Amino acid sequence: MSEEGNTMPTDRDETHNSRINVWNGLFKSIGIRLVNPYLGINIVRLGAPNLYLGVMIAIPYLSQGMAAWAAPLCLSRTGHPHRTTQWLFVLARLGYGLLALVDIGYWSWDPPLAFLMAVILLNLPAAVATLSWQTLLGQVLSGERRAQAVMWRQWGMNVVGIGTLLLGGLIIGQARGTRAYGWMDLGAVLIGMIEVAVYRQFRITQPTERILGNPAPPTTEWRQIPGFPRFMLAGVVFYFGWLFLWPVAVRYQVDDLGATNAWMAYWAMTNAVATMIALPFWQRIRQHFSITWMLPLATLLMVVSPAGYMLAPSKWGIIGLNTIGGVSTAGFNFLVFIRALDLTPEAERIRLLGMYAAVTNLAAGLGAICAVGLMALGPISLSAGISSMIRLIGVGLYVWAGSTGARRRRRPWITRRAHARSLNP
Repeated sequence: MSEEGNTMPTDRDETHNSRINVWNGLFKSIGIRLVNPYLGINIVRLGAPNLYLGVMIAIPYLSQGMAAWAAPLCLSRTGHPHRTTQWLFVLARLGYGLLALVDIGYWSWDPPLAFLMAVILLNLPAAVATLSWQTLLGQVLSGERRAQAVMWRQWGMNVVGIGTLLLGGLIIGQARGTRAYGWMDLGAVLIGMIEVAVYRQFRITQPTERILGNPAPPTTEWRQIPGFPRFMLAGVVFYFGWLFLWPVAVRYQVDDLGATNAWMAYWAMTNAVATMIALPFWQRIRQHFSITWMLPLATLLMVVSPAGYMLAPSKWGIIGLNTIGGVSTAGFNFLVFIRALDLTPEAERIRLLGMYAAVTNLAAGLGAICAVGLMALGPISLSAGISSMIRLIGVGLYVWAGSTGARRRRRPWITRRAHARSLNP
């Protein structure tokens, strides 16, 4: 169907779109797992100082935050949002080729800085494209189908991600230097093009203006939407504490534990296995309990990881922490996305999702940068403890945000039938 169509999606369309959504996620996962687990050790091996490591972790989130502000305007002014999103994904996946130029050695001037700039450039188009995909998914699938589609997409991404990590670990093994990373980067470019080809197969039956939202001034002030301001504040605090640990953990793994490429693959694979196993359980539990209370539970489990780093874990200890992290992160990513879609009115979804993505990503990037500064002033255990405390505050804020959940039943843009199970008053 053309994206200018004016019909509502049929059951057959929704079944097709659910399958395409899963297959698109599978190829996305392969590309990401070929590159992302090794970005930290990659830039360290290029000779980057702590500052570059922290900025590399922070900048993708900062750039995504800034791009999220511009995404609604950018997509609202194009008559073909689906086609525009395709090209944005193409640009993002070609960005892996820039990383390959540095890793293979074709860029000799300040490789760490060039690598950092490449990470920035590939994340800018990806941020806008991802926001567009999230908004599109809210339109082409009903509430019940949407939750199932998100769960199976994430589950499938972890299944193929495990295989990709095993293969990647065998390829680079104990490889010295960064040339092996470059070949993985090029593989990610190829897989990315297949990902985009699959994305093109979505059946867009909604009118363009229903996908984009209303480009006119909003009819509802975001502060007046029940639960959304509290939900956004909780996200800002929690994402700050979440990313606060990342540069600390990578530096500890590489410098203190002497992690190799193989260990990086093992840790990432442990996280992926735990996520894959946990996702169906989170989906099943969601059917019996309110999502407004399941989300704080998932975030509470995520407090364990930084607390564990305070005890200076061994290589095997990190496997245990990553197992817990995989279970909790699976629930968080699944539940927070569904909750965000539930809270936002259809006509203004892209504007509100853009606002939420902007502030949470900016907070996450700021958290990583602050962690780098603190690492220069005190031991790693101090930074890990602060991350744990901030995450715990975020848990409390998610509980506070969920206390307005009962009022959602009266809002006209959510049907009782589609969300009866997730509301579960």
